[in-house]
Amino acid sequence: MQEKHGMPGPNRKLRLMRDQRHWSQEEAAAAIGVDRKTYIRWEQGQSFPQPKLLDAACKVFGVSALALGFDSSLEYEHTSEDESAAEFPQLREDWGEAPFVRTLYGRNQELEKASQWVLVDKCSIIALLGIGGIGKTSLAAHIAESVKHDFEYVFWRSLQNAPSLKSILRSCIHFLSHQQQIELPESLNEQILILLNYLRAHRCLIVLDNMESILEERQAGAYRPGYDEYATLLQYIGQARHKSCLLLTSREKVRDIARLEGQKNPVRSFQLSGLEISSGRNLLHDTHLFGDEETWDAFIQLYAGNPLYLKLASEPVQEVFGGDIAAFLKKGKSVLGDIRDPLDLQFARLSDLEKSIMYWLMIEREAITLDELQDNYISQLLEEDLLDAVWSLRRRFLIEADSATMPRFFLQPVIMEYTTDRFIQEMTHDIRVEKINGLCMSHALIKAQAKDYVRNIQIRLILSSVVKQLLRDFGEQEIELKLQHILALHHNRHTRQSGYLAGNILNMLVYLNASLQSFDFSRLPVRQAYLRGTQLPDVNFAQADLTQSVFTDTFGSILTVALSPTGNLLAAGTANGEIRLWKVHDGTPLTHYTGHRGWVWSVAFNADETQLVSGSEDETVRIWDVQSGKCIAILSGHTNRVRSVTFSPDATLIASGSEDQTIRLWDSRTHQCLKCLEGYAHIVRPVAFSPDGTKILNGGDSSSAWFWDVASGHCVKRFEGHNQIWSVAFSPNGKTIATAGDDEAIQLWDVETETCLRELQGHTNRIWSVSFGLDGDLLASGSDDKTIRLWHIQSGECFKTLQGHTNRIWSVAASSDSAMIASGSDDQTIRLWDARTGASLNTLQGHTSWIWSIAWSLDGNTIASCDEDLAIRLWDVNTDRCLQVIKGHTSRIRSVVFALDGKIVSCSEDQTTRLWSDNGTCLRTFDAYNEAAQSISTTNRVWSVAYNLAVDIIATGNEDHTVRLWSAKTGECMHILKGHAGWVWSVSFSPDGTFLVSSGEDATIRIWDTVTGECKGILQGHKSRVWSVAVSNDGNFIASGSDDHNIFLWDLHTQQHIHTFEGHTNHVRSVSFSPDNTILASASEDHTIKLWDLKALQHLHTLEGHTNRVLSVGFNPDGSKLASGGHDGSIMIWDTKTAQRIKMLRPDRPYERMDITEASGLTEAQRNSLKSLGAFEK
Repeated sequence: MQEKHGMPGPNRKLRLMRDQRHWSQEEAAAAIGVDRKTYIRWEQGQSFPQPKLLDAACKVFGVSALALGFDSSLEYEHTSEDESAAEFPQLREDWGEAPFVRTLYGRNQELEKASQWVLVDKCSIIALLGIGGIGKTSLAAHIAESVKHDFEYVFWRSLQNAPSLKSILRSCIHFLSHQQQIELPESLNEQILILLNYLRAHRCLIVLDNMESILEERQAGAYRPGYDEYATLLQYIGQARHKSCLLLTSREKVRDIARLEGQKNPVRSFQLSGLEISSGRNLLHDTHLFGDEETWDAFIQLYAGNPLYLKLASEPVQEVFGGDIAAFLKKGKSVLGDIRDPLDLQFARLSDLEKSIMYWLMIEREAITLDELQDNYISQLLEEDLLDAVWSLRRRFLIEADSATMPRFFLQPVIMEYTTDRFIQEMTHDIRVEKINGLCMSHALIKAQAKDYVRNIQIRLILSSVVKQLLRDFGEQEIELKLQHILALHHNRHTRQSGYLAGNILNMLVYLNASLQSFDFSRLPVRQAYLRGTQLPDVNFAQADLTQSVFTDTFGSILTVALSPTGNLLAAGTANGEIRLWKVHDGTPLTHYTGHRGWVWSVAFNADETQLVSGSEDETVRIWDVQSGKCIAILSGHTNRVRSVTFSPDATLIASGSEDQTIRLWDSRTHQCLKCLEGYAHIVRPVAFSPDGTKILNGGDSSSAWFWDVASGHCVKRFEGHNQIWSVAFSPNGKTIATAGDDEAIQLWDVETETCLRELQGHTNRIWSVSFGLDGDLLASGSDDKTIRLWHIQSGECFKTLQGHTNRIWSVAASSDSAMIASGSDDQTIRLWDARTGASLNTLQGHTSWIWSIAWSLDGNTIASCDEDLAIRLWDVNTDRCLQVIKGHTSRIRSVVFALDGKIVSCSEDQTTRLWSDNGTCLRTFDAYNEAAQSISTTNRVWSVAYNLAVDIIATGNEDHTVRLWSAKTGECMHILKGHAGWVWSVSFSPDGTFLVSSGEDATIRIWDTVTGECKGILQGHKSRVWSVAVSNDGNFIASGSDDHNIFLWDLHTQQHIHTFEGHTNHVRSVSFSPDNTILASASEDHTIKLWDLKALQHLHTLEGHTNRVLSVGFNPDGSKLASGGHDGSIMIWDTKTAQRIKMLRPDRPYERMDITEASGLTEAQRNSLKSLGAFEK
């Protein structure tokens, strides 16, 4: 019997035969008549074909078995299909920006060498080196495709736009961990070690393309400033033991590769040379060039066999010389040093319009249509002229098109780089010489309305490069003066040319962080200026054209978002009580819907997008005309907050869910309430119609979701699972429902069987919102953990985690085609995301200056306020000046009080309480996050703070249902007081500090002994949450303000209810006793403050002036003045005797005194927003 042999290793002969025919492994397998995995095992030397299949392979390739690398004289060990399959774990691939290269010319040797290094030598790093255009990226793509089945993971990223290493590591680790490892340590070394653990545990192929993008231009192989962290990555991967491979491409050899490489080391590199003559001819076979062997040899050698150079050079040979290479060569030889040489030659032969198109394609950074290209031209341009120029550029191979029908045009990376450099040089020159009718007028440095990630690239690669070049020539102050002078020249022109000059100047000044106060842009076109988050006090835009410029908006926290069925419109409900409408395409604000007098918790479109329905804290449902913005009907009947509204699929019914524990069904045409679904006996939060409109699903403050029959109004099923349910959704086919809540999980249920099919886990805090895509396999979820997760329903896999929001995400909505996700957050932004790539498409930024809390200093000369911009402001009451802005908290500050010696105590949603000195120094941080409370909440935001001078103790009311007592002197937590059944909204000490009073979400008031921590009494009577409590200055009384619109007066000692003050028409948010205990002040969401006589127990005055909800009120030490603050961003000071307003304090808004008189290019919604932020019209 013949001796059996083991497998001999990779079959290079078989691989070579396939490569010579330019076949993929799939194509070769199909030609022979076997499956792809079988063929791969042959090529990798892991199995031997049976005789019939060997004969078939020989016939296909036309050679003997020996020529195919199979020695038929040997008998190889048989490898079963099951055993072989075990060697091929499931492959996961993320090809990033990798190109699809169908044919690769003349790289067989390089492919074989690389395959040997990857498959046999098991190299840890392989670097493909060569000049631009030589084919490094194409070769890397072929290598990766050919060896990928030897790996478990393939991950490709381009470094063309110079991403930071941390962003690459984050994406790679997310991918390798199946989106499970989201939170990463800040330390770069720790992140690399995490990656190494994956590279050791799994066989991974990582490709980093265009590494030259992170290298210094004038110092070969050295890193650009800020990118030497990549050296650490190479050293770890090149020197550590693992079973993976890093494949790099670069125009220069990185110094770390040179130090690490060697034939006996696992780090290798090779430089790609030009194509051989035959391969060069094959490359150009469809160009109709002709010549003899010697002529072809000379032509290809002239361009060093560079594939890109050869393509560029073939154009003039065809156009000028009719394809005759010899005639071309007789005219003179071009000497290649760098790719810029032929490109300079090519650019010199372009018309002005062709150059302009190249620049615009460079600015766009992505493929665009002809119409999108033409939109960039402000001056009139004939379509046929644009077509001719585009076609000319296509023939010169300077621009590419992605399809034959309705093509989108773009630049190759090497052309993009060259054009970017040329544009920067020309733009910089024009600014130096103050040429106002040049490139700075005709082209934009950035596009304000571009997708977020595109605009960020424009800023990083174009705008910043221009400014940095100018900084090398001039000082910062000199640049600002020069830009002002160019602006003055623009003003003085008799004919003000319409262009991008003013917008470019604005964008450069913003990048320089220059003060823009009192700049004059009047009567100028100000296009593509990105001004979100920019302060523009006293700037003059009178009669300016503000088309395509982007400003900050006025909305606050976004509580709900909805995409119209066609995906063209985006609606959002805000904490300002408004509904906003935008165009999805470019983020243009269209309409403000005003009328609600409370937070808008829910909005929904009807099927034909003509109507919008909304539900609010003001206990009403409103129907709006989408186009006009007018309120069609107000549906009244609920007796508490309306948390959810939705149209039935046929738009004949509206369902609304409320905190009054009911669901109401309304006729959308007659506006009559048809049914009231009762029995849930808990706060109702989300409601949703089934796709056929016959059922309703709701969730709320219980562990079950209820399934109602619309016709009968009866609950027919219950889905038990969560502790509280914040969101529910039906799949498009109605067979599956999703529920989500406080337990950080999403449960998928079979509607028919009422069984839980799957639980989706990954979020690390409560989930506020879920939304299905129309395809039924996409589910989006938004959470308190500040992330959006995208899930495959069939597999339960989280395939994308979207990060960018800086606060809780209240709402998510998937577009009908599942291509886009909208999200709304407490961070005052709406984001639109590409569901396929996870890229941020647009961010709509709001701004509010809400005052959450105010406090008087002990001497009555200073007021402290905490604002929505995460700052504490100290105001001089006598001069009205803002004395100091204190920053340090990382999330919304909810309460502020004065302590001993002018110190300040503040608490925040960042889970901390802080003690500040009078000069703004943080003296101590009290961390409210406590491990013992994690069973209730994985976060512990601090809602309220109180300080007692007599005992020097701080009290906090917390999200985890507790009250904490802290020593102001040592920072020690003295007591954790437990008993409330919900969030604790308010705390207040008795004057001597012996008692503390607290109130909360559970509608109760509790009295605590501060020494023992014992609960001494529970006061009940309010019907809803109690927002505020206060103890009188004589220590005898308690006042409480509630969602039920009432103020209760209690006897602290007997704990008896004394009196109810009625009169407010909305939630009471703050109560305060006057120093002499004769007057009680209350502040309400009805925009008023009321003063009550405590002796006569009657109403004294109503103070009106605030234009939004009033959240905080307090007397000065002598009781002569009262201060109030709220959502209109103002602090008002009132005379308590006359009930008249004395003065108003307000932080400067972003656009304070900005003149927009007769400014064009603004929608009415934009104009109103600018005015709300301080702008004016004469």
